[in-house]
Amino acid sequence: MPTTMGGKGGATNPDQLFAAGYAACFENAVIHVTRNKAIRVKDTDIVVVAEVGLQPNGSGGLVLSVALDVAIAGLDQAMAEEIVQAAHATCPYSNAVRGNIDVAITVTTS
Repeated sequence: MPTTMGGKGGATNPDQLFAAGYAACFENAVIHVTRNKAIRVKDTDIVVVAEVGLQPNGSGGLVLSVALDVAIAGLDQAMAEEIVQAAHATCPYSNAVRGNIDVAITVTTS
């Protein structure tokens, strides 16, 4: 159980597993949306870090939030943002949580 819910910590919790799955899925969505473009993103060009947060919902429960930090090498900022936006529309995790979980996405290039 996460420490935010009274757990002792020190072990992998469901939020961390969700974050790892979302990051991996989102990275594959980025690669997928560039597959038929002149500019292709390879696995070695991208790093996605997902962080899942838990906040009280005001009625005794908790709600999730997600922050995705997407770093893509070899692209200009505008192109990277366009690709990430398309990936967000394609990614199964993004589609599953849309309208239910706030997802903040930060895009950087190098």
